[in-house]
Amino acid sequence: MASGITENGFQRKTLQQLITSLNSRFTSKLGTWNQSSNSVEAQFVSVFAEELDQTWQGMEGVYSSQTYSGSEGVYLDDIISQQGVFRKGKSKGSGEVVVFANLPTTTTNYLITAGRSVSGSNGITYTTSTEKTVNSLMSCYRLKASTITQGVTYTFTMYNVESVSANTFTWTAGDSDDIDEMLVALSQFANVNITKLDQPAYYNFTDRTLYIGFNKDVNNNPLPLSKANLSVTTSPVIGEAGYRIACTANTAGFYPLNIGEASGLSPSFTGFVEATNWLTFSSGSDVQTDSQYRASYENIDGVSLSGTPAKIKAEVLAVDGVIDAEIFQNPTKDYLYDLSNNIVCEPYTYNVVVLGGDEEEVAQAIGDNAPVNVKQYGTTQISYTDDQENVIDVEFTKATYFNYAVDITYQTKDGTYLTDVEKAEVGELMIELTDELDIGGTIPLEQVQASVYRAISFKRLKTASVQLKDITNVGGQFVNSDLIPRFSQKPQLLYVNLTFNKA
Repeated sequence: MASGITENGFQRKTLQQLITSLNSRFTSKLGTWNQSSNSVEAQFVSVFAEELDQTWQGMEGVYSSQTYSGSEGVYLDDIISQQGVFRKGKSKGSGEVVVFANLPTTTTNYLITAGRSVSGSNGITYTTSTEKTVNSLMSCYRLKASTITQGVTYTFTMYNVESVSANTFTWTAGDSDDIDEMLVALSQFANVNITKLDQPAYYNFTDRTLYIGFNKDVNNNPLPLSKANLSVTTSPVIGEAGYRIACTANTAGFYPLNIGEASGLSPSFTGFVEATNWLTFSSGSDVQTDSQYRASYENIDGVSLSGTPAKIKAEVLAVDGVIDAEIFQNPTKDYLYDLSNNIVCEPYTYNVVVLGGDEEEVAQAIGDNAPVNVKQYGTTQISYTDDQENVIDVEFTKATYFNYAVDITYQTKDGTYLTDVEKAEVGELMIELTDELDIGGTIPLEQVQASVYRAISFKRLKTASVQLKDITNVGGQFVNSDLIPRFSQKPQLLYVNLTFNKA
């Protein structure tokens, strides 16, 4: 057997073992050999031992590069690709915007065609991939008091297409106070007749606007119904309708885009008001890192049976653009909550949480591999047609990133600052650790701190401590404890969110 290779793998001699071995050999050959630390002989041995130690480290690296656990880069590709799993290249970010049209000025049944451009504050242009017709089937609706004319009688019919109602609301507009009263009553009518609103319809007295399918607690951001499930007809025609339109980045790579950072529509159309995103876009990704590639392989490897959580997860991960996925199951009669008291699953359902990817392709991957007669749960509902022309409704949850920051306080034994190279090595290990965390996974303070000691030589580092901060939460503070994301959030650490302080 080759030197260093044992039944337990490669066993490298330590530097001290090399020094001891050399001293023993010189003593056996020469009879006497001065081994005291300040002798010329000891200095002679240390020079040779350090050279041999580097050789042993090189041999260990060569051996490790040929194993699954120790391989990196192209060597890891060589090993895993033989199992039919290949490293994902760059992917494009995607998401949905709500395009608002002023109904009185937009041509009836005007078609908002695909292929239009939306701008992101991240400098990336997105292209719409779905088309929408401006009509009474919409995803959200708003009505400004300033557009209502006194003396005119208005008639409204509103309902969710999944729960049709023939009720109508009629009001003859009077003075300004009467119009306010009218819109309050109209919001109450909407709440009675429209099902599956994430938040109740409401009238905002500050900007004098009626909102249906919006979030009054967060800057009146849209919370639209899925697809075009909201039916609103008015006589005379009045108000602004919002339509959900999917779009994909023109440029592949990692480009985050937060809520409200998408805008514009080019070419526009007569009656266009604005476009915005109510959810964080999937950021897209750079070429998979080694840690992401390993995680992808380990999730897919050995999966064969359809209808199992592992199979569903594997098929979702195989969808182009999907960065990560997790499945939460609830086989009980009780609701399942995460540690932040968010509903994860209703009774007897499962929730597939997906980061990235086209939602239609994700829905098909789930539906084609779903167990029989087990309901899904999620915040997104997509319909697709299977091979037998059956229309299948699939629910899942789109994940977002949980961004956090790390504050590192350190002290070196010689009192010097860490170099840029040392800081980069610390950051690389922390980011690698974060990449390996699951969606909804706790960010462990101790393991993040251990990254500092792994990166910096024990001979150089005296002490190190870290604090973590949730930067998705405005006003969050650094804490000396683990961070717990929501079940639908993927931990993410960027190098710009690392700070180093010398004690």
